[in-house]
Amino acid sequence: DGDTVTVWYTVTGVKSASTLYNVMHSGDDISDTVPVAVEATGNNGTLLQQVDYYKLASLTIKIPVYRGMVSGDTVTVYWIGRDYTYDSDTITVSAIGEIDVLVPRMEFIDTIGDTAFVYFSVKKNGVGDEISSSILYLDIEGQSLELKSPDVSDDLQTVTVIYSGMSSSDRVKVRVVGASINETSVQQGNDSNIIIFSIDRSWLEKDERSNLLYNYAVGVSGGEYQFSRVTRISAT
Repeated sequence: DGDTVTVWYTVTGVKSASTLYNVMHSGDDISDTVPVAVEATGNNGTLLQQVDYYKLASLTIKIPVYRGMVSGDTVTVYWIGRDYTYDSDTITVSAIGEIDVLVPRMEFIDTIGDTAFVYFSVKKNGVGDEISSSILYLDIEGQSLELKSPDVSDDLQTVTVIYSGMSSSDRVKVRVVGASINETSVQQGNDSNIIIFSIDRSWLEKDERSNLLYNYAVGVSGGEYQFSRVTRISAT
């Protein structure tokens, strides 16, 4: 009947992926349209390199002009990372043309050393079923350190950072992202491989109704920082 069917599947040991099957050509079929990661400079736009993401506040995903695009359509970008799927705010098309959607920094930082599946969906005139684009398979360049996510206490105030290979020349700091951003002061590494940080209680009280994302950065021997995976705390 000219519809595009989206099939979700899971392979053991591999994250869920979306495969688009075009049952029959449709005027609204966008399964041949691929979003673009604007700041990704490696491998013809399929690799977000360390130099790309090091200071990047957000990653721009460009939605191209797709078949059948009209004012009143609504579009949403989906970022399927290592363990979490981020979906952007829904945008209403106001004029036919490319649309830029921002993916927050914590999402691509959490996917370092892995591959994100990025696609967009469309609702024609803002109603009905979603029509899905093709997937951009975006590799996020890895780092020399394997930095797992930090441990966060039940009161959200104590953050424990543990990683192998820590030394006294390392410089470590924690970032927490909610409605605003809080960064701790820098602490020196040590031979125990463990550092404990305290998050300002007054800041937490201001952001207590927000989802909180915790991670840390390690400057090895005074060099450039490397970034950990993210611990996510849902709002209560």
